[in-house]
Amino acid sequence: MANLPARFLRFPSTGNLQHPLCTRGISTSSTRLGNGLVKSKKKQGGDRVLPRDQYGARVSVVHAYRQNKLKDKVPIKRRFPKPLDYSELDPEFYDDRPVSLELEDFVPENVFTAHLGEPLAYTRQALAAFKAFGQPSSSKWNSQAFSQPFSVVRDSTVKLLTELNVRSQQVRDQPAPNGLILHGSSGCGKSTLLMQAVSHCLANGWIVLYVPRGIDLVTSSSRYEYDARTKLFNLSAASHAMIKSMLAVNGGALKKIQADQDIVYGDKEQVFEAGGDLAKFAEAALQDDTANHAAALDALVGQLGRQTEIPVLLAADDYQCLYVQSMYRDQQYIPIWAYHLSLPRLLLEYAIGTRPLKRGLVLGALGPLHTNFAAPVPLREAIGAEISWKAAVDGPFAVRHQAHVHYSQGLQGFAMPAQLEVEAAKGWYHMMTRGGVLHTRPSDDFFLAKYTEASGNAREFGRAMLSTLQ
Repeated sequence: MANLPARFLRFPSTGNLQHPLCTRGISTSSTRLGNGLVKSKKKQGGDRVLPRDQYGARVSVVHAYRQNKLKDKVPIKRRFPKPLDYSELDPEFYDDRPVSLELEDFVPENVFTAHLGEPLAYTRQALAAFKAFGQPSSSKWNSQAFSQPFSVVRDSTVKLLTELNVRSQQVRDQPAPNGLILHGSSGCGKSTLLMQAVSHCLANGWIVLYVPRGIDLVTSSSRYEYDARTKLFNLSAASHAMIKSMLAVNGGALKKIQADQDIVYGDKEQVFEAGGDLAKFAEAALQDDTANHAAALDALVGQLGRQTEIPVLLAADDYQCLYVQSMYRDQQYIPIWAYHLSLPRLLLEYAIGTRPLKRGLVLGALGPLHTNFAAPVPLREAIGAEISWKAAVDGPFAVRHQAHVHYSQGLQGFAMPAQLEVEAAKGWYHMMTRGGVLHTRPSDDFFLAKYTEASGNAREFGRAMLSTLQ
């Protein structure tokens, strides 16, 4: 102890050495252990040597304490709150019945006579089609938040439906490009306009094939196999689902059309004789497990393309996904281009006129949200869409794939306005207040604030309205 520095003082009451400015002491009483370690006695302010586990590793005192406690600990039964019984609530403050909007139907006689911004409810036929084919992800909340799924009439709605009426009267003797692609900024309402076109065509008696999420065709989410006959990769499960949806939506119209030739639709060379209606052919293809459903869908659409009695609409959202490298892989684990898949190739060939579609058209919509599946430069140039800044900088030296150029020839574009009209935004705002979706008292200041916050963008305007509890 004589060698200790003079700045340490001895306190007789504790037997510890302590610096005048420290509150923790250093114990001088210790015990020599068998493993050569020195362990201090349990004195106030004394240091401890960390204990060892069964493998000889040092463990913290807190960890050892918890392990000893957990040995004898009885598991606690978690109690979750009971679900609320809404029948016991006072109806004065709660009503589980949705607010009835009492809207007119989205049918041609109402669309062309309605004023700009007037909301119209989708018909039961259109809702059944959306249930069978599916809906875009951005439009699902509309059917969940309101008692009547509806859509607002815009200038672009009237222009597109007028174009569809003109195309329905045209009959082509020779194959010709008939693809019309909707393009515009992200969230401007292309998917909603495509749904309006589907509803309009069903109300006018068209036969409709609708792909609400084109990205699902390239994300390796369906069974596929190589067909040596067509040199394509068949999407059997997706083709089976498409035939089933077409039969459910267009069953009455398919019964009016008869096959003009024998149809071979199976690996066992099953034959559907000429003269039978296409509804029976679709049912036979669905019931036969050995049928080649990709070949059956190809034959079904081929029969619809050659007839002239009923117009046909082939609609596809995320149309640019038909041009990109898919997430499917071949035998060498090389990514498969989307146009080497059966269903995307089917839509592309009818759009550019390689295969005949005598009465009807192919209607697509670009989806700018999917940055991994961007629209190629030849497609954007063909339809007059805005080219990305990188391709604009490259100019004529931008990459133009030969297949992209081929499957973009003859396509026409339909430009969507970047901003939602004020009248259309007022129609949306009025329905939100009537439907009980908003928790805000309606006012002009609140409406203009949210419209300005969204810069007039349709999708951002809806998000701005729903993201407030003021």
